[in-house]
Amino acid sequence: WDIIKRIVEELPDVPIVANGNIRNRQDVEDCIKYTGAAGVMSAQSLLDDPTALAGDGRLDLSIHPEQCARSMLEYIELVEKYPTKMACIHMHMHQCMRDWLA
Repeated sequence: WDIIKRIVEELPDVPIVANGNIRNRQDVEDCIKYTGAAGVMSAQSLLDDPTALAGDGRLDLSIHPEQCARSMLEYIELVEKYPTKMACIHMHMHQCMRDWLA
């Protein structure tokens, strides 16, 4: 995050979005506080647990399958609104539901 912090300092009028190693809500708060970034991006952590940034700690989706199902339905609604390649949709859904598919 040091490089992101430096960029934020060098470009104070440009909103910078941090990316990298954002795994949970605490990481979001720590990153923004440390770097001064306007926001963060997260990918892999959200595929592993779509609720990762929603609260404290990881929600065990094998214990809470209804949350995983709701997240996937919301994802499908977003894909309908913002179309993307079917291969991406397949990979994302498989990653989110891999515990169910194992």
